[in-house]
Amino acid sequence: MKIYNNVEAFNNAFANNKKAVVGFFMNGCGHCVAFKPEWDKFKKKAESMGGGAIIGEIQQHEMDKAKCDTSNFQGFPTVRFYDGKGGFKDHEGPRTSDALIEKTNELNSIQTGGKK
Repeated sequence: MKIYNNVEAFNNAFANNKKAVVGFFMNGCGHCVAFKPEWDKFKKKAESMGGGAIIGEIQQHEMDKAKCDTSNFQGFPTVRFYDGKGGFKDHEGPRTSDALIEKTNELNSIQTGGKK
């Protein structure tokens, strides 16, 4: 899986592949600082995985530039899973790299079109 750590590169990739896992962070947020080591572990594990999803990391001050849906935002940090069909789901489970990998595997198993 490919990882994009800036909004411009993410937008280019998202235009071609709507299936994505995106972490939204805000500078100076204590919860974001606490979650960042698990997010980084997740990215490292996911990078070696197969699958069609991409991974993005977007800072709060760049959300208005993001091409993915950032509506109905509840707070930071937020991890969103975009299903490739125009929908998304915020991660509500444990904030661990293993839980994120499990949800990413589920995302990668979603059919986005064509024959089954």
